[in-house]
Amino acid sequence: MADEILLDDIPDDGGTCVHVVADLDRSREVLDDSGNFRIARFDEYVPGLSKSFFLAADMTDGAAAARCHKELAAYLAPARMPALIEAFGEGAREVVSLLPQGTSFDIVEECLRPYGRRVACALGGVTQEEGSTLLAALRYAAKLTAEGADEHAIRQLQGWVWNRLHVAVAAGGPFDTPGLPRFALDRGNLSAREIALLTMPLFEMAAYGRNTSIAHMVLSEMHRGRLSTDELHGESLRSVVSRGAALVKDLVITRVARNDTVLHDVKIQAGDRVLVDVVTANRQSLIESAQGEAKPHLAFGWGAHTCIARELSLQIAEIILTEIASRGTLTPVSDAADDREESLRFIFEAYPGSHAAA
Repeated sequence: MADEILLDDIPDDGGTCVHVVADLDRSREVLDDSGNFRIARFDEYVPGLSKSFFLAADMTDGAAAARCHKELAAYLAPARMPALIEAFGEGAREVVSLLPQGTSFDIVEECLRPYGRRVACALGGVTQEEGSTLLAALRYAAKLTAEGADEHAIRQLQGWVWNRLHVAVAAGGPFDTPGLPRFALDRGNLSAREIALLTMPLFEMAAYGRNTSIAHMVLSEMHRGRLSTDELHGESLRSVVSRGAALVKDLVITRVARNDTVLHDVKIQAGDRVLVDVVTANRQSLIESAQGEAKPHLAFGWGAHTCIARELSLQIAEIILTEIASRGTLTPVSDAADDREESLRFIFEAYPGSHAAA
């Protein structure tokens, strides 16, 4: 049943209601009903609850949002995917070749984060040096956010990154191919401001570890003994990665009611926020699918609002997992001294001739 919760900390809304929907079928209904529910603008997010990274759909200016969404869709067209896959593959090979052998290591720190940085740099069209500078500022902002620090300091760091991108775009580069800024600059459909807004989330996702979150969840399943390296080969990989997407945590999609409506006996007024608790809905999807009733998950939205970066996200995960599996085997290791929740310790044994680091 949909729950109705009144949040008092939404500014200037005069008691705007926030409706939390966690049931799988009702979540799909909300996501697929463009007539009654629209994508929230960034300024309409619920503080502390709404989660989003791509700003193409959440700018305050609706016309700019539409232009950016169209440009992002063109950038992620199937014909362009091979160039991106090649760039990600190069980064994956470099990272995996440096993995230590025969000793316990944290695969998040030693593999996923360096790979995520390379992915962000490829998509952002910047050098590793420039990407590292941008990510250092955003990671510090993420740290301050987690610590509940002064919001002004966080916004200053984020603003510094945005200004740096904006100045570079306004100057016409340098940006490498196949990065998004070079693509958008060559097409000439967006302003420098819009290109910077569209590019910044590529680095924010890496700073928060979101661009490797699917691979992280797959490796987490391996760490728990639910998967083996053998399952990262061949036709089974896509289903493994898709399940990993369904396990990703901290996903909350925000919609705004266009009209007064009713959602399964709950009255919703125009302007109310509707939060789709994707994590809970996906848990239901996995349970029902395991019981023999196929229930696609909502990690990439649903229906009219399916994420246009779905294939990109799956490819990013598949490429690093394939590279690991082709180079050697992973054995999970428990380390009582390393109690960080995100830490995943393994021992990597490279196959003979795989050129992994000794």
